[in-house]
Amino acid sequence: MDDYPIVALSCSAGGLDALTTVLAPLPADLPAAVLVLQYMPPYRPSADLLLTTLALAAGRRAVAVVLSGEGQDAATGLPRCTGSAAPSSSPARKPLPAPPCPAPP
Repeated sequence: MDDYPIVALSCSAGGLDALTTVLAPLPADLPAAVLVLQYMPPYRPSADLLLTTLALAAGRRAVAVVLSGEGQDAATGLPRCTGSAAPSSSPARKPLPAPPCPAPP
């Protein structure tokens, strides 16, 4: 599994419906590891910590999807992941370009 992507799905307390919509159709044999983080205020930095750690540990295999949030939720960690996306329905959640992750030290 060393070459499989590691997908982090992150959402705020109000993102359970979005999370369910994404997870429900995934096949049991999906060739990827999936991490889920649902955070509640005031613990928003946990999304940044997860995504930043994932980027450093998994390198180019790191994929991050922020399903809901507000303000700067995951703003630091999201662009560090090779594949990253965020809902574009909110001005604070426009998809960001996905630069390559830095190599682990």
